[in-house]
Amino acid sequence: MSKWTRHKTFRHCKTTFSEAVRDGIISVNPFADIEVENGKPSEWYYLKPNEFHKLLDNTPTLREKVLYCLAYNAGLRESEILSLYWTNIDFDKGRVCIVNRPATENYPPFYIKDDDRRVIPLPKFTMDLLTKLQLEASEGVPFVLMDKQADTAIRNKWKQCREQGKDWFDRNLANNVLRDFQRRVKQAGIDTASKKLTVHVLRKCCIQNWANSLPMNVVKELAGHSDIETTNKYYSTVDEIHLKEAAQLGDNLMTTDGKLTFSANSEQKQEA
Repeated sequence: MSKWTRHKTFRHCKTTFSEAVRDGIISVNPFADIEVENGKPSEWYYLKPNEFHKLLDNTPTLREKVLYCLAYNAGLRESEILSLYWTNIDFDKGRVCIVNRPATENYPPFYIKDDDRRVIPLPKFTMDLLTKLQLEASEGVPFVLMDKQADTAIRNKWKQCREQGKDWFDRNLANNVLRDFQRRVKQAGIDTASKKLTVHVLRKCCIQNWANSLPMNVVKELAGHSDIETTNKYYSTVDEIHLKEAAQLGDNLMTTDGKLTFSANSEQKQEA
């Protein structure tokens, strides 16, 4: 197996046994302390803000637009978005709160990947879309992105899992999300140059945007990473836009009111 395949397999084992520990089936995760060298992951496409707006312009439904905005503007994972309740949204403060949620008789549980509760501020653009969607929401449906029909389907799936003693997986909430997203990208005329672009990559774009402007410890908390090394490793990318900003910074430092501050006198002072 390649290094990347080995890393992926160990990661899945860690996750599976971690859930077993949490459910009380075993007491210790045998994979918890095992480290494996990462192979090179697939290269993902950084979606620029103007391209994201083109994506939204070619997205026909309000629910899809909210889904994409929660990934691109709040850095939520796909499972976090699909599991999101209206009670997770603080409309007064413009924030979304991601928390663990136990199972009930009617609805399945939701567990955060790294177990830590986090609060993410939402831009006005996303809050406006959420407000509009709430006005259209089906009465009695707790999920932000579900209508009555989807809510009924989820309740039936959860009932079936309980009756058959099967485990619940967050993927049970998804329904053609990737297919629809790829269709919108194509309709928007976005050329990814064969790089990966999915709803999860929208989350990566959001975290990269945060990393461009915020301290890494803040980015770690907003992204929900358990270790800041993950944040530093994957979101310290230097690309063309950073090179241009560095050049502009140099120009700003060397000029005052459009005039160069460097002179022969300054050279002589430096030599002294």
